[in-house]
Amino acid sequence: MGMFDNIHINSSMLPVTDEEEKLFGKSPDWQTKSLDCTLDDYYITDDNLLKVNRYDSRWNETKEGHLSFLGVEGCLVRENEHLETIAYHGFIDFYSSFNGNWYEFKAKFTDGKLIEITGGIKRETEI
Repeated sequence: MGMFDNIHINSSMLPVTDEEEKLFGKSPDWQTKSLDCTLDDYYITDDNLLKVNRYDSRWNETKEGHLSFLGVEGCLVRENEHLETIAYHGFIDFYSSFNGNWYEFKAKFTDGKLIEITGGIKRETEI
């Protein structure tokens, strides 16, 4: 399957029916392989901007609930999280499955501003 990134968008911005919008919920997670594929979180905001969640990482050996792997204990923790606007120019494909139906969308950006979103239900899948 490989790595991907997450897209977060208000469902009311998608070209879907009212029933589909209710099915998705307000802001579901969508997957994309159109960006860096580093499991990052991207947001298409209500004011049509593309933002990414940026943060610093550091190793914490004392974090409760940490894992031990090959004798190394601890975990990575995020610090200084903030949303950063990206001047993305191009298309971002994002997709997910809801109630056995596969949905795909294509968002067009010019200099970081959302221009349009196309797509919708692609096919029924077997659960």
